[in-house]
Amino acid sequence: MQPDELAEERRRLLAQLLEEEGLEGATSEPAIVPRDERGEAPLTFAQEVLWLLDRATPGLTAYNTPVARRIRGALDVPALERAIAALVARHETLRTVFAARGDGAVQVVLPRATVAVTVHDVSALPAGEREGAAIAHLRSVTDTPFDLAREPGFRVALARLAADDHVLLLLTHHIVSDAWSYGVLMSELNALYAAESRGVAHGLAPVALQFGDFAAWQRATLQGERLDERLAFWRERLADLPTLDLPTDFTPRGTPGFAGARVGTTLAPALSDRVRALATSHDATLYMVLLAAVQTVLHRYSGQNDIVVGSAVAGRTRRETESMIGYFSQALPMRTRFGGDPSFVELLGRVRDTVLGATEHQDVPVETLVLELQRRQMRQAPLFRVVLTMQDALPVALRLGDASAEPVELDASATKFDLTFLVTDTPAGIEIALWHRTELIRAERAERLLGHVATVLGAAVSDATRRVSQIPLLTDAEQNALAAWNATEADEGAPATLVELFEAQAARVGDRVAIVAPSAAASAHGSVAGSTTLT
Repeated sequence: MQPDELAEERRRLLAQLLEEEGLEGATSEPAIVPRDERGEAPLTFAQEVLWLLDRATPGLTAYNTPVARRIRGALDVPALERAIAALVARHETLRTVFAARGDGAVQVVLPRATVAVTVHDVSALPAGEREGAAIAHLRSVTDTPFDLAREPGFRVALARLAADDHVLLLLTHHIVSDAWSYGVLMSELNALYAAESRGVAHGLAPVALQFGDFAAWQRATLQGERLDERLAFWRERLADLPTLDLPTDFTPRGTPGFAGARVGTTLAPALSDRVRALATSHDATLYMVLLAAVQTVLHRYSGQNDIVVGSAVAGRTRRETESMIGYFSQALPMRTRFGGDPSFVELLGRVRDTVLGATEHQDVPVETLVLELQRRQMRQAPLFRVVLTMQDALPVALRLGDASAEPVELDASATKFDLTFLVTDTPAGIEIALWHRTELIRAERAERLLGHVATVLGAAVSDATRRVSQIPLLTDAEQNALAAWNATEADEGAPATLVELFEAQAARVGDRVAIVAPSAAASAHGSVAGSTTLT
């Protein structure tokens, strides 16, 4: 499915859901038009949050977003370099730096910028060591922070394992792109590489609007009373927002770090099918069922009846934004209350209402509330500590000539939140990856948490009318271990009287002395010369 077809399908599904709830999806804002000043642009509200966070945390790499592909076959590296150059020329955000202006910042679009394709050659190493060396190098590139004031937030690196075997890394800082942007980037890179390798024109339509145009439109459109009106929904939803009391392995520091690690699991195909069927039977999405399960586990862990989990949404509610590369996505707070000990199906209904309401208002910059609430504490996630996101596979595959391209996992060493669930629905089963902040949570606890989510899902598909308080958390392995720990009984034989025990002992060791009586002399003086002994 091409990007425009995918966007149309998502828009249709969203419109259908909103229509079912009697919610309006139309917008009355004016159209986005090219800004007057081409060299500079304001920051969007979302970019401002990331810029402040970057300034407060030098060396931060949690917002570096890598996409890597293993390229097998002939690769024309000079053609790839020219294609990357053409891509950067087409999209201003890939050649943008961020300059401080007073208390804020502006986007400064460089008239031309060279994003070099750095090549790291490991082909001279023994065959068994090449892949590890290539991945290690690309991880080091991923873990190198961007200097946003001096360099664009886009890097390209290539590791050469052999003449026909490479790993390509496309790395952006989140302030200039999002997951949707990679679909646009891949689609255009395919066309540009094909053209450059053959020496022909690429045939892509000129870019009509740039991300800076959207930023200028957002700042001009959403301000003052109009912005306050749009934020009314979120102000009400986020009133008296609770702080999740999450059990941890280590005492939290005053200033949290971003070091993270990942664990993962894949639900069995049979369970995955039943989870999807549960969603369908209750007019919900797979995401809604998973959110209900995760929030159930957090509710049971914490004992709190008010649970907030963040959820990333595309944020591209206007057709003009669908072909842009830029940072449109945002994490919306999904707040669910467990009052009254609902059944799972009742909880799913509450989650459904929450998700639909939040989705309808996803074009409102919730980041403005972040700035209001904690402008001076950008090192924390003030609205939520846990995120659950459906991670769709990129809608566009990378095709560089006749070479094949397959995904390569590059697990970065930084994470933005205490817990981040990334879910991918695959034919082999529902995959759940869990990133956890290592200064708070050990891998063992994170793995147990994933097991508890799977247990809740299994109980929910078996009986969705069961109350949340009665849904089991422990996995089968934990239940077996608990039973083994409690198996403390010991076989002491049949019960017997003292006389029977004495007789049995006498029969067993009949030649031993059982009792020594006091001597007559000792008795006369009132002393005990011997003792009574049972041997």
